[in-house]
Amino acid sequence: MNCKKYLLYKCIECNEEEITNNYHTDGRRCKKCSGHLVSMGYIKDINKIKKIIISYMKNEDTE
Repeated sequence: MNCKKYLLYKCIECNEEEITNNYHTDGRRCKKCSGHLVSMGYIKDINKIKKIIISYMKNEDTE
């Protein structure tokens, strides 16, 4: 069974979370505040992914 894993990143400035499947993301900046993103590890929990995506979409709507 092939289960796709995603990397969870967190901004050290504003605590914004971001999920990516691009494993070569060194040097990326937070989309919200341009702060430094640090890797929090792999994530496979679909509910966590949905929660972060919904939060991100709500933040885009308010801007």
